This record gives sequence, structure tokens and C-alpha cells, in this order.
Amino acid sequence: MGAEKLRTVLAADKSQPTQATGLGRRAAAQYSWAPEGNSILLIGAKSLSLLDLKTQQARVLLSGKDAIVDVKFSPDGRNVSYVSQHNIHVITLSDGKTRAITSGGSEEIRKGELDWVYPEELDLKTAYWWSPDSTKIAFLEMDERKVSKYPLLDFASYEGEADEERYPVAGGANPIVKVYAFELASGKSKLLDTGAETNQYIPRVDWLPDSKHIAIQRLNRAQEQLDVLLADAGNGKSSVLLTEKDASWINVTDDLRFLKDGKRFLWSSERTGYRHLYLYDLGGKEIAQLTKGAKQGLAKSA
Repeated sequence: MGAEKLRTVLAADKSQPTQATGLGRRAAAQYSWAPEGNSILLIGAKSLSLLDLKTQQARVLLSGKDAIVDVKFSPDGRNVSYVSQHNIHVITLSDGKTRAITSGGSEEIRKGELDWVYPEELDLKTAYWWSPDSTKIAFLEMDERKVSKYPLLDFASYEGEADEERYPVAGGANPIVKVYAFELASGKSKLLDTGAETNQYIPRVDWLPDSKHIAIQRLNRAQEQLDVLLADAGNGKSSVLLTEKDASWINVTDDLRFLKDGKRFLWSSERTGYRHLYLYDLGGKEIAQLTKGAKQGLAKSA
């Protein structure tokens, strides 16, 4: 596909500086493949276009004045979601209609949008997750009202303007984080039980294959205890599936994997001093330690 065709699909992002040479002096857009591989979603700073690879035809899904981030296809490829103005939005591809599935989002209370701490310190890359069957979305609500603000100089500003960034200093307040499950059919959200303590982290959220339950990892502020909660997306109730403790530190990983049989999951732990894989059932019972020895896995961090 030629550059001329691509230029007609997605308008240039005038909010970003253009490069001096190459690509027609236009910054390359981000893109995402549709799950079935028959189309590509071209992602601009404020716009979305869907390009059909067979017909070479494109249609504009979104072209607005507000910035968009964290764009995703639903697993079935029938919807596209994104975050804008601190709320989650969903576009139904069959009719092109857009709706906000959260409301009341703001700089202080973010719906499906990450703060500074979670991606920087916990390596979390998103704050919302589609269920495998594409009928629900789990998301984080981050209440930042008690987190301190600090001015940051905008070096691109000729007037020396400053932006504000919320940054929790050591011992200061972190955002209070809640987990919700939104059902597209009913349009209702259910708050999931993560316990009474609010001075904690929710570093990982994973759907189970049945699209009815959600695994929520809960980490205490000192990062010495990690609980994996099994929550019911329908009624919000949860129970502790397993607990990891360490007198010094627990490293958060992306190693949790639920098997297709819906009865077992893989978990990695440094409880022996080295990271190894374990097999559990959904009752939280360890079935087997799958790897062993001091030469396998990664040594525990200091």
C-alpha cells in the first residue's frame, strides 16, 4: 500500500512536531491488527481509522478534539475501546456508534486510566481489560485526590509554562484503587471486593477463561505480602486464592496463566530463593512444583 493511500486514511497529527525527513515529513501513526487479521486500526492522537485490507477501503471511526490513549480491539474484533477525558469509551464497529462506559472520570479520579506510580513502579501497562468473550470490561478506578502535586517545567513552552504531576513521595499517599467489572449488555458496573484496606496496590488483573471470574493481585504497601483474589464479576464477591509472603520484598510478574480447562493455573514464585513455576487448582491447592533447582529460573532480587 502506497504512502498516498495511507495519507488519506488518517489525518496528520498537528499537535506533534513533524520530522524533517522521511515518511513525507509526517510522523508514523500507531496501529493495531484486528484479531482476525483482516483489517488494521490506525491510531492517531485524536482519531481512529479502520482500514480493510481486502477492499483497501478505510472508514473514520473517530475524529475529535480530545486526545485518546490505550486503544484496543475486543477479543472478538467487534468493538474498539479507548480512554479519553479520563473515561473508557467503546465503539461498536457494526454501526460506528460510540459510548462512554464510565462516567465521572477526572484528573483526580481516573477510570481505566493509569497514574504515574503504576506503570513506573509496578510495570502495569493498562488499567482496563476485555473479558475473553468480549461481553465485559474490568477496569481500575484510581482516586488521586490525596496524592501530592508537583510542578514540572514544560521545556517546549516559550513562556516557561509548567505542568502538574501527581507524585507520591516516600511515605506519602498513593492513589486509592478500586476494581470494577462492566457488563456491556446491561450497561452496569459491579465493584469487586479487594478488602477494607486502601493503602495497598492492585498491580495485576486477569480474566479467567470463563469470562465470569477475575483474578486480582493485591499487594501491601511494604510489598511483603501478595494475595491473589478470585472475584466473581457478577456479584463482586472475592476470596483469597493464594498468598505469597517474603520478609524483604516480593517482585510482581506477569507469569499468572490460567489453563484452558478452567480448572488449573500456573504461578511463579521466588519462595525457594529462585523463581520457579507451580501448578495450582482453582481451590488454591498446589498440585505440583514444575521447575526446581538453583540453576533454573532467576535469582531473587536483592
